[in-house]
Amino acid sequence: MKKIIEEIKKQKRFLIISHENPDGDAVGSTLGLYFGLKKIKKEVVPVLPNKVPKIYSFLNGTKVIQNDFEGEFDVGIILDCADIGRVENLKKKLLKIQTLINIDHHPSNFLYAKFNYIDPKSSSTSELILKLLRRAKIEIDENIANALYTGLMTDTGGFRFPNTNLNTFKAATYLVKYGANPFYLSEMVYSMKPLRALRILGRALEKLRKENGVIYSILTIDDFKEFGAEEEDAEGVVEYLNKSNESNIAILFKQKENGSYKVSMRSKGNINVVNVALKYGGGGHINAAGFDVKGNPEEIIKDICRELKCE
Repeated sequence: MKKIIEEIKKQKRFLIISHENPDGDAVGSTLGLYFGLKKIKKEVVPVLPNKVPKIYSFLNGTKVIQNDFEGEFDVGIILDCADIGRVENLKKKLLKIQTLINIDHHPSNFLYAKFNYIDPKSSSTSELILKLLRRAKIEIDENIANALYTGLMTDTGGFRFPNTNLNTFKAATYLVKYGANPFYLSEMVYSMKPLRALRILGRALEKLRKENGVIYSILTIDDFKEFGAEEEDAEGVVEYLNKSNESNIAILFKQKENGSYKVSMRSKGNINVVNVALKYGGGGHINAAGFDVKGNPEEIIKDICRELKCE
């Protein structure tokens, strides 16, 4: 971390970028670092390959996040990306930046940058950004605190996932001390869903199936179109499927416009789903992982069951 801080203090113009289909940690860590670097008078351009999901649009700063970038940068900081390919079609331009910094908490990270700050024991990349800002003696204000708390909260499933530990709560406490509003952030993320999102949840439950101890559901393009919904409206559905006491593995298939599927997996205990995701070119954590795939969902379920030795 020391070398990263030295590089940040030395350089002037920064690009901050995170992964495709951004989640709360991608948005939160991007905004937290953006506001932090602005405090020390750096020129900063925050980028996400896709638009910010509406569920996080209430956070200050989301309107300055771009979906592309132009121009010269001294440093590119890549957040929450185990694989640099997760920046999608921006990878080629990103690799032209002379100095890249990779900050992530995924154990499968490929260490692709000049400077790599990887800590799989951290609950989230947002928690790592907090450590970085504190070590750099950058003051934490309300905007930074709310952004990083959102990332920390969502990547731990509201402090329920196994990646939640003592350091997670210490970080959360620190962020609350410096302006994060836990009640407001929890309400905005978890209790302000549009009606179409509830209908998509209902459809996923209606189509629920069980195969060899795995609970799964398949949402098609037609399901989304019927309710005027988008993929982001299915945020949190797989966590809901994982509430069953009759299964330790839950899988949600979301069909995309090109016919392929975005697959989200959740598990309980020591059941490792990330290895399955890696096999399909995805990634994640032991209990939460995902990948994109073309093919028959029923056959993919059977393959997953073989990999995990489901009963």
